[in-house]
Amino acid sequence: MRTLLCLQLMMFAMTSTTSAQTATSPQADAQGQAAVIASDVLKRLDAAWNQADGAKFAAEFSEDADVINIFGTHLRTRAEMAKRMQSIFDTIFKGSTHRARNLEIARYLAPDTIIVLSSTRVEVPTGPLAPEERNRQTFILVKNGDAWQIRHWHNTSIRQQQ
Repeated sequence: MRTLLCLQLMMFAMTSTTSAQTATSPQADAQGQAAVIASDVLKRLDAAWNQADGAKFAAEFSEDADVINIFGTHLRTRAEMAKRMQSIFDTIFKGSTHRARNLEIARYLAPDTIIVLSSTRVEVPTGPLAPEERNRQTFILVKNGDAWQIRHWHNTSIRQQQ
C-alpha cells in the first residue's frame, strides 16, 4: 500500500512539474502569441469572405503577396488578389459562407514572421462546389510596422473520397 501511495505521489509531482514548465516556458508563450495573432488575421479574412468583399479580403495581404488558389492560379499582388476574389464572390462562390476554421499550427519562424496552417469548411449554395468546399491552407504572416499581413497563401481544395 505504501509503495502504491509513493508511486501515485511521484506521478502527481511529475505531471504537475511538467504542466507548470509547459505553461510558462518561453516557447509555449511564443506559440500562444503566434496563435492569437494568426487567429486575429484569419478572423478578419473570414469576415471579409462572408461579406463577399474582395477589397476588404485583399486588405489583409501585403502589396507584394503571392497567392496560389484552389485552381492553381498564382496571384502576385494585392490588387490582383482583390480583383480575383471579387470575381469569385460574384460567381462560383456567390452566397458562400465560411462556417468553420481550424487553426492547426501557428508558430514563429522569426520575430516578424509566422507560419500558419489552417483548414476551412465553406458552405456553397449553388454551382460546381456546392454544397460544401473544404480547404487546407498555408499562410506566411509578416509584420509590417504594427500590423501583421499575409505575404503568402497557398490554398488547397480537399475533395471527399468517392
